[in-house]
Amino acid sequence: WTSCNSKLDIEKYESLFNLKEKNIFCLPDTIENIDLSKYQNIKNEDYVFAGGISERDWDTVIKSADKLKNIKFKIVAKREDWKNSYPILPNVEVYFNVEPEVFDKLLMKSSIVLLPLKSEATAGLMVLFKAIQFKKNILATRTNSTKLFIDPKYHDLLLYTLGD
Repeated sequence: WTSCNSKLDIEKYESLFNLKEKNIFCLPDTIENIDLSKYQNIKNEDYVFAGGISERDWDTVIKSADKLKNIKFKIVAKREDWKNSYPILPNVEVYFNVEPEVFDKLLMKSSIVLLPLKSEATAGLMVLFKAIQFKKNILATRTNSTKLFIDPKYHDLLLYTLGD
């Protein structure tokens, strides 16, 4: 038996784990109920936020930030996932292993939330849900799980292919 977050992943899990469909159940992630009132006085700032732990594509974020030198990026990552070989860019601030309140505040102040994922594995949904609750503009990697929560008519606008 195993679980997945999206019915679209069942076929992939069948072959990946050599299981029958009847032994795979779909258990969607839940949405954390955030008290938005404590963030009501926070004003948007002019930067792109990217943060999280699982399966983040920091390579693509750094390449993008290097090409978009006039756009500020604030990144929250796990220290052990960050490569020492990444260049230090003047338009990028990186925070490591922050408290949830700091993470939420950085996300809340951003103009755009970037959800860069490096695999088809279910990842990033908690950040996606927070971004939706905070009414943020979102640009995310197209995966089976992110497609579930972005209106299909916006897939081509808001979801990009792995590594792009």
